[in-house]
Amino acid sequence: MKKQIIIMICAFVLLTGLLITYFTLSEKQEETADSLGSIAQTVPDVQLPQAPAAEETIPKTEKDIQSVTLTNDKGTLDFVPTEGENDGILWKTKDDKEYKINSYAIDSIIRPIVSLPLTKILDAPNPLEDYGFSEGGAAVVLARYKDGTDKVIKIGNKSPDGTLRYAAADGDAALYTIPDSDAEKFFYGYNEIIDKTMPAVDWATLTYIDINAFGTEIEAEQKDKYYVMTKPYQGREFYPALLAQTANFDGYELGDLVEIGAEDLAKYGLDAPKIKISLKDGGGTFDISVGNGENPDFSYALFEGNVFLVENSMFAGFDEIVPLKLISRFVNLLNIDDVDKINVTISQFFKYEILINHGADGTIAPTINGEPVEETAARDCYQAIIALSADAVVDFDTADSKPAFSVVFTKTDGTVVSSDYYDYDENFFAVELDGTQGKYFAVNKDSVKKILDLIPF
Repeated sequence: MKKQIIIMICAFVLLTGLLITYFTLSEKQEETADSLGSIAQTVPDVQLPQAPAAEETIPKTEKDIQSVTLTNDKGTLDFVPTEGENDGILWKTKDDKEYKINSYAIDSIIRPIVSLPLTKILDAPNPLEDYGFSEGGAAVVLARYKDGTDKVIKIGNKSPDGTLRYAAADGDAALYTIPDSDAEKFFYGYNEIIDKTMPAVDWATLTYIDINAFGTEIEAEQKDKYYVMTKPYQGREFYPALLAQTANFDGYELGDLVEIGAEDLAKYGLDAPKIKISLKDGGGTFDISVGNGENPDFSYALFEGNVFLVENSMFAGFDEIVPLKLISRFVNLLNIDDVDKINVTISQFFKYEILINHGADGTIAPTINGEPVEETAARDCYQAIIALSADAVVDFDTADSKPAFSVVFTKTDGTVVSSDYYDYDENFFAVELDGTQGKYFAVNKDSVKKILDLIPF
């Protein structure tokens, strides 16, 4: 009984403590609420700062732009849109200069403007010029829209890590950044937007070639299915394929632009260039001139009216061009079907008259000095005669000299082709080739001896 009384007393004490605690806490919460309400009535309504948007974009689309002007330390470029393929836009420069543009380079300028990512980093930096916006150091992009509004963006210095550039918008005191990969395009000049790709020459459709390199000029043109040299050996058959590797610029690119529309060519050595090339194929004309050297590796070149730097390696081999190696070096390369008679004179003592006597069926009944000979033997002898070819150009004067060996062809149309061979030294004759304007060439005497061996007499 005594234990039960003690338990009841303890329970009562515990319950009483809990009630006291509850009522005490309730009173304190009411006091706190009243206190906060009083504070709220005395503090003005303040807007807490909002985090800046990650990116702001120049509104409108590329089709809304009327023109773009880019100004930097390289000058000013004006761009205007024209109609492109598939209802697209093709941007071009607005100036009176003649040059071929690199459309990809211009697009890389315009497209970032349309959706230029500007990230705000400071609301009102002072001074703004500390970030590279002073005159002469910044790039200024002016986009004029068709609705009459303008948007001006200034591009300044690079960020310390080099991945960003500082930017500022006209009428906005804030400082922004944009990726340097976009910003670098705004520092382009003519050098970056001009097309420097050298056109490929289609040697299969080549119609004209004129190369003047280091004092040696080669000129040739297509006639029917063949090419004929006009300089220096007029009328000789020309083989352009032998030049295709030397004068093949496919895949090459011009170096830095030096001057657009150059007028004073003398300062680049282009008034009297060391190399001048003119080629015409089915696609048009290719002209380039090479002047003085900027250094051992580069020279000035005039291409489409503009001066560039070019690597000297592009023209390797032009100082070794030998016209004789580009033509038919046969002294008299005539088809037997076009020849009626050949007169061969050796040392004025041996004279042979070879008559072909063409048959209606394409056969021949040849005679030598009136005596019939086998067709095979006559053809072999004829091949030896037309196989005589020049080995090199020689310095020779025919004054007081008589031919040691001569060949005269009478063609079926009555025209006569003749060649006189003079003793040059113990191993060579000197002979003038048709169309070579008095130039003499060396012909090996062993090839003449072969003719004598083949004459069936």
